[in-house]
Amino acid sequence: MIIDFKTLEIKLHNILFKLGIPTNVRGYPLIKEIIIEYLSNHYRTMSELYRTVGKKLNIPSNNVERNVRRAIHMGLSRTDKKEWKKYFGAAINLKNCPTNSEFISYICEYIKLHNKELFNENNIQKIF
Repeated sequence: MIIDFKTLEIKLHNILFKLGIPTNVRGYPLIKEIIIEYLSNHYRTMSELYRTVGKKLNIPSNNVERNVRRAIHMGLSRTDKKEWKKYFGAAINLKNCPTNSEFISYICEYIKLHNKELFNENNIQKIF
């Protein structure tokens, strides 16, 4: 699959900004990296993603999970819930914070549905 990573990273930054995820917390770059990995490769579990990103960034996988969870909680507590509804709809009860898995999978689906120009299913190489 060919993915335009520069455009993806810009769109991802804009989404995370609108969701109130602070750029200065450790979870912010981890969320971006996890989403890019998720969209680039096929993973069966979040544990695999945490391990892959952790190895890539030299961070233990449990720290990856914790930092992502903290960033999601911070974003939800800092931002208007209407913005979150735009990305998650009624699928997630925003009285409780979405799990890391819910957050990642819904953001990935939103990106795939609304940015089809970023993905070309016919090829299996990456554009950098």
